[in-house]
Amino acid sequence: MRKWLVLAALAFPALAAQPATQPVPPAVQAAAPAAPANPFFAEWTTPFGVPPFGAIEVAHYMPAFTEGITRERAEVAAIVKNPEPPTFGNTVVALDGAGEFLDRVQTVFYGQLSAETSDALQAVAKDVAPQLAALSDDINLDPALFARVKTVWEKRDASGLTAEQKKLVDETYKGFVRGGANLDATGQERLRAINKELSLEGLRFGDNVLRETNAYRLVIEKRDDLAGLPPGVVNGAAAAAKAACTFARSVTSQPNPKTAEPVFAEIRSAVSRAPASLTSSTVTARPSPASRSAIAAPIPRAPPVTTALDTL
Repeated sequence: MRKWLVLAALAFPALAAQPATQPVPPAVQAAAPAAPANPFFAEWTTPFGVPPFGAIEVAHYMPAFTEGITRERAEVAAIVKNPEPPTFGNTVVALDGAGEFLDRVQTVFYGQLSAETSDALQAVAKDVAPQLAALSDDINLDPALFARVKTVWEKRDASGLTAEQKKLVDETYKGFVRGGANLDATGQERLRAINKELSLEGLRFGDNVLRETNAYRLVIEKRDDLAGLPPGVVNGAAAAAKAACTFARSVTSQPNPKTAEPVFAEIRSAVSRAPASLTSSTVTARPSPASRSAIAAPIPRAPPVTTALDTL
């Protein structure tokens, strides 16, 4: 079972390879698939079953999300309606395996959203976030489902489970409790409202950070202040700064967390070696922890907004 409010994470996890074929449980075989042209409804014949990004379009995501949500609801309903007494296999394991189709869609979508976002992808994220939050709440707050999980949890020590199986039972039970299963009706309704709001606010925060990061510019007035940077960095930066219409002889930052910090450190070192008269009158900057690589270009000057060097 998925933990739907993983944002963050709009954090940005690496994309994991997914199985090429996702089996459909008998309980949901009747679910109507979307058009065959949608890659999410076809077998992936790519190496290691990696997503066929070249064939996936933005328009494919919402039908896939809708189908995934429908399938997971059916899978969970089948667990609840199972006439057999709850066991580790027919309840905890079954619940852990529910939602594989939706997992695959989410893995691809949020990987692309974080690595190659667009207005269209962000619009899909805003549409689907409340639906995923509602699905998570409907699962965690289902009293019949929680009763089955609790029964397995209460008997875990007498069921002959391995240490790993007990761990899964414990984590599943705690997930329900932390998801509001023990709250009264008023508390559960309040929790639903909070989760719905958080699902959208998390996306809005990520969008704001992205816009701020993309708008970040670090401007240094004199080319001499770039002493110490490799010529390739300086020359390559010139074209980007001109394209951005950055005034003055400038260094315009673009985010690259893996390689930017050494370049930024060299810029700081170069500027710190500049004459004292430059320390408060010739540097324009809007620091951003996420944006620290440098590009530079000689283009027409404009009056700078002065910022002390110690803010860089």
